Amino acid sequence: MVRTTKTSISLADPEGGRNLRLRGAIYEQSFENGDGFQAEIERAGERYRATAEARVRQARDVCQQVQSLSEQVRRLSRQ
Repeated sequence: MVRTTKTSISLADPEGGRNLRLRGAIYEQSFENGDGFQAEIERAGERYRATAEARVRQARDVCQQVQSLSEQVRRLSRQ
């Protein structure tokens, strides 16, 4: 370990390359592994899975908007 901060740790590359920064809850100085941590991870996974369809719909909507705007730009550039 070559560096620690409040929210991350950095590990040296044994081959001399760039250091590897690890961020997230488990790398924070204030991390405490307890019963609540596992339950929170499971709840977060459930929330993520429950909103998957909504994220896909939103991505499709954005894609359609981009395609529509792109077509408008093409039409305007032809004039």
